[in-house]
Amino acid sequence: MTHGSQTALAAGEMVRYQGQFTPHMIRAHMKTTVTITDRRVVVNKPHMLFGLIPHGYLEAESPLRHISQLSVGHHTSGRRLVLGVVLGLCALSALWQAVADGDVRYLLAFLVLLVGTIVAVLSATTTGIFFRNTGGGVLVASSGRSELAEAQRARAEIGQLLFG
Repeated sequence: MTHGSQTALAAGEMVRYQGQFTPHMIRAHMKTTVTITDRRVVVNKPHMLFGLIPHGYLEAESPLRHISQLSVGHHTSGRRLVLGVVLGLCALSALWQAVADGDVRYLLAFLVLLVGTIVAVLSATTTGIFFRNTGGGVLVASSGRSELAEAQRARAEIGQLLFG
């Protein structure tokens, strides 16, 4: 599974740019594909159940005339960071209860909440290409941190197509 289904092109539509990025280095076979045609931007990214089980692809698109901003870099989700802090506080509370009561259930709750905290904090940062449209929506083509230079080269090429 190196890429998702090919983007269906309309009559007369031509592909101007297509590139693939690897959002997760551990799951290198799952690729995010960015396709720029003369009419639209299409981002085709893998959909994973529980972050592990491949379950198809999600295809999102936006017309070129509605793309208002193109960014490349790292984005940190405040929502996921807050979730990590809340889960961390719950984990400390469960640990406190486990120590006070000597109950194994609270210790198990502490371990589960600790894993949730780590996952929430580690998944808070996204690296990739971000296409903002005039309606306020954002198409994200995630890439790995090691692919940031390639994403910047793609951004330069896509920027020429969109705004040049």
